[in-house]
Amino acid sequence: LVAPARGNKKAAPTTGSGDAAAPSSRRAMAAAAASSLGLSELTTDAAPSAQVSRAETGEDMVETVPAAPGKKSVCVIGAGAAGLAVLKEVTGLGHAAMCFEENLRIGGVYAKSYDRTMLTTSSLLTAYSDYSDGREDKPKFWSDEEYLDYLDGFATRFDLLRHIAFRSTVVSVTKDAATRKWIVTVAEGGAYVWPHRSTFLLGRQVRDRAIVEDAKREGAAVLKAFHDAAQEKGFAEVKTTFPYAYRDHLTGERRDMRPGAARRTRTYAFDAVAVCTGTNTWASLPKFDGQDAYVAAGGVIVHSENYKKPEAFRGQRVLVVGAGESGSDICNEIAEEASKVAIAIRGKHGHLIPRKQADGRVTDLNTNRARYSNPYVFGDWVGYVNQVAKKFVAKYGISGSTPASERKVLQKIGELNMSQGTSAFSKFGCKNEGFVTAMVLKGAELHRDTFVLKPHAAVFADGSEFPADVVVACTGYKNSFPFFEHAAVRDDDACPPNGASTTSTPSSGGSTAPTEGGPSSSSSYKIRDLNTLFGQNPRKLYKQIFCPLYETGELAFFGFARPAFGSIPPTAEMQAKFFALVLDGRVALPSTCAMDAVADADRQNWEYRFGYDAKRVKGLVDFQIYCDDLAEQIGALPPLLAIFLSDPRLWVKIMFGPFTMHQYRLVGPYADPDRAKLVYSKQPIGDFLESCITAFFLLLAKFLSLLGFSQFTPNNF
Repeated sequence: LVAPARGNKKAAPTTGSGDAAAPSSRRAMAAAAASSLGLSELTTDAAPSAQVSRAETGEDMVETVPAAPGKKSVCVIGAGAAGLAVLKEVTGLGHAAMCFEENLRIGGVYAKSYDRTMLTTSSLLTAYSDYSDGREDKPKFWSDEEYLDYLDGFATRFDLLRHIAFRSTVVSVTKDAATRKWIVTVAEGGAYVWPHRSTFLLGRQVRDRAIVEDAKREGAAVLKAFHDAAQEKGFAEVKTTFPYAYRDHLTGERRDMRPGAARRTRTYAFDAVAVCTGTNTWASLPKFDGQDAYVAAGGVIVHSENYKKPEAFRGQRVLVVGAGESGSDICNEIAEEASKVAIAIRGKHGHLIPRKQADGRVTDLNTNRARYSNPYVFGDWVGYVNQVAKKFVAKYGISGSTPASERKVLQKIGELNMSQGTSAFSKFGCKNEGFVTAMVLKGAELHRDTFVLKPHAAVFADGSEFPADVVVACTGYKNSFPFFEHAAVRDDDACPPNGASTTSTPSSGGSTAPTEGGPSSSSSYKIRDLNTLFGQNPRKLYKQIFCPLYETGELAFFGFARPAFGSIPPTAEMQAKFFALVLDGRVALPSTCAMDAVADADRQNWEYRFGYDAKRVKGLVDFQIYCDDLAEQIGALPPLLAIFLSDPRLWVKIMFGPFTMHQYRLVGPYADPDRAKLVYSKQPIGDFLESCITAFFLLLAKFLSLLGFSQFTPNNF
């Protein structure tokens, strides 16, 4: 398997072969890519630890990543939770893989998260099915640092780190028409990464505890200097210019981080590309009405990606815009320091679920198959009855040991959900009670109106006014993949391998846009369209994974399907297993036309289910329905009736315990029933009252469906 080397082993050059890219065009592409980053185009003797085939013409060099007979070479872009899952699955089936990560460590968004970050799904729902922390009987909500340690253990267990080149930027990705290889140009090493707590957390490979403690101590000093500079100059400026020293998280060796460090460009040829760059990379910051006058008068507007510590807002009046999970947490944190806080949302907030139940157990024990097997038509009824029950329990039934403040927060959650008529079946989730805590206990205001900024204040549509020194925009992120838009490649043909192209019409930006005519030879997609038409809209992808232009599954996106309730990492694990089997030839994708049709049908289903939310959050899916769909594609759907008859206790755990991916390890190509049963034997089940309510509706739905009322047919039950 191909992996970036840590040393300077020189690879023996070979003569050009049919797998190499055309030298002149690839030479121009690499030069343009280097120029765009302010780099000189360099060749280097630092090579992957396995041999790569090289085509050389003068200074040009394209390195063809080899694979074993019958296997593929895969470029994985990003080493967060999704990228690690893809690496594990493709290498596990013998495919060659190289991963490029811009950060200096694994972890994705959790390697750059704000202080005090806690995950919103418990350790049970967040974990992969292949790797356990051994504490299924005591689930908890990991901090970002604890989750990074879990990922480090996963990567170490499956020997994934040797496949990753850190501080490396994928500059451009294109398709070679002659060889049908994917040509990937990378600026390797030297990417600037601003200091974060995770920068100084060394991996499990560093066994010298003195070095580990030195790294933490040195890091504390660096972070203090960094945050002091950020207070003076602004975080947005300092995070691109601050030099510092750190230790390599794999070796413990000292390194220097310098803005503008020299880098080298290299170009590789792969059989497939897996895009795993995550949903939290490109901030979406709208321009608010009245913003210019507000800023001119001294007001400050900051996106949540630049939020790190609540202390920066001490004594100020802060308007938080957006009530997603980050917005909710940030609102609650800032409310501890600010003199006054308000949170502004457009209409309805996400359906609120606290992290913990009234009895102290993690709430997502109730994210289970019994609940989400209920048909959509029962969804709001299930939600309403549960909210009534929870509100009653919060008011009258909680143990006297539960603080009155917690009871008030739980009651308020029920009131807010019921007042807007939402349920977990029809609304994206906010698995976080933070902004409700801020309202109930810290005096934060909630505004459900649009607003206009004026000097020193925000004026809402209902006429109310909130004096604001700072606006924190928790307005989310957008998908973007600039390596498909690079000037050197954006006009290249996307070159479907079957020779077909999709009927298209020019868009206003010069790209092509599909029509309903399906595949045709009249015109073709360009490489830039892989970003604008597919990457930025996962609904256009087959099962929100595969670009439908390629029936071989050679271009795929991971981690962009977002469960309304549930967790992205295990969802990405299921996507990765599907992808690996397609590469292996053990599962075949439909034709381009069929994939287009399925993608459109799925889009209509999600938009029917989630309404406006599905159009705003284009990757929004139902956790169970989506994962069951992927499991069915690969032959791993659990045989519930057979399990009920043969092992009723296991059936109860699957139906009423947390919805984990272990149920897809009972049968199918990844079957490991002994491991799955061991995990289920330790897992607790959901709240008794809620389980009874959901079971009642599920049995009623089954009965009605047997009478011929098809709209009540349960989901895979």
